[in-house]
Amino acid sequence: MELSIEVLKDRQFLHDFRCGVPAMDRFIQDGLYLSVLHHYCQAYIVKLGEEVIALFALSFDSLDLDEDDKNDLMTGISVADPPPY
Repeated sequence: MELSIEVLKDRQFLHDFRCGVPAMDRFIQDGLYLSVLHHYCQAYIVKLGEEVIALFALSFDSLDLDEDDKNDLMTGISVADPPPY
């Protein structure tokens, strides 16, 4: 079977998609397509043959952090090790 990535064109794929996290499932099924329609993001489906096995979206927004922002974020990390950079 062939793996393919396609732009989400038909919202029918969203109605049956489940990731296993109830709040995320509700957003995917009810809110993601609106985000695409309002140009907040572009959604993609990953198919194995004809079966949709994954879904992801790329935001049209960006996050620009300066050094102070990075330091503030890093001090808020308490249970995880800091990134290796």
